[in-house]
Amino acid sequence: MFSSAFIQLGSDGNTTLSEIRKMYESLEVTEFFGLFAYATQSGLRAFEFEFGEGFWEATPTRWLFGIDYGRTQPAALRRMLYKSNAEIKIFDGDWLVEQDGFIPRHDFHAKLSVLKNEPEKKLGAVIGSGNFSSNGLRKSIEAGATVQLSSSEPDCRF
Repeated sequence: MFSSAFIQLGSDGNTTLSEIRKMYESLEVTEFFGLFAYATQSGLRAFEFEFGEGFWEATPTRWLFGIDYGRTQPAALRRMLYKSNAEIKIFDGDWLVEQDGFIPRHDFHAKLSVLKNEPEKKLGAVIGSGNFSSNGLRKSIEAGATVQLSSSEPDCRF
């Protein structure tokens, strides 16, 4: 197991996005799962700039976003819906869309990327405080950690 912590102090140095990229490359990822409290167009643009269009063709992705309080931008979700290999779900979405102001029953505040290489039984995660926005992924002051596991380690289950 490998783990490390990082502080994102802006686009110079380690960022949530750069840590996701490092993990993606080191694991040779075959599956990506992103959970974020909200998504914006600027976050999607930053992600696309970092990974390029080839990412979507090469990597099956699943996304779980919150829409609590209406912070997620519908245009960002619409753009992602047309990406190859992308599946998007909204946490408690059926209930939330019926609520004035999208007031949640339970706040969804996750910020986690899980990266997997199934054939080699490797798993990685980037956990942090940044949302799927340009600020959250690379500009704001955020904190996070990375963890990487492989099936060759004791007590590692896939």
